[in-house]
Amino acid sequence: ALPESTSGAVRKYCETFVGRYRACMADLPTYENASEWVDSVHTCVFNCKDSLWLAADLRLGGDKPKPLGWHSSMCPARWFVCESEKCKEVNQVDCKKPLGLGNHTCMRDDVSCKGECATFAPRPALVVNLTATAAAKTQDASSA
Repeated sequence: ALPESTSGAVRKYCETFVGRYRACMADLPTYENASEWVDSVHTCVFNCKDSLWLAADLRLGGDKPKPLGWHSSMCPARWFVCESEKCKEVNQVDCKKPLGLGNHTCMRDDVSCKGECATFAPRPALVVNLTATAAAKTQDASSA
């Protein structure tokens, strides 16, 4: 348990990742070695598909969410454009030069499109399920 003096942002971060860890580890087989365990944590808890949305949810950095500390060293860049008031992900090749050959002004790793759009880019469905599972498991553990 975290001390009562822990800030809200730190508490939210810890509860989120402990919940994700519990959800990821719950249904996995017994590991033969430490490397298998590290690979599971690496790909499930620290999930590149979800990291940009998670940073936005946690609001690290206030109104302009910063990527999570591990994101840039672990995850490839992702490109977003604001189109019809909706932020959406595009392939780098669809961005204007020098990034690609397309005609979009792209924003790197920004699911909010710098706040230029009315809505964030949609979160991948698989990640939504992991996030919901993690939240449910954390709530179950805290009420037990």
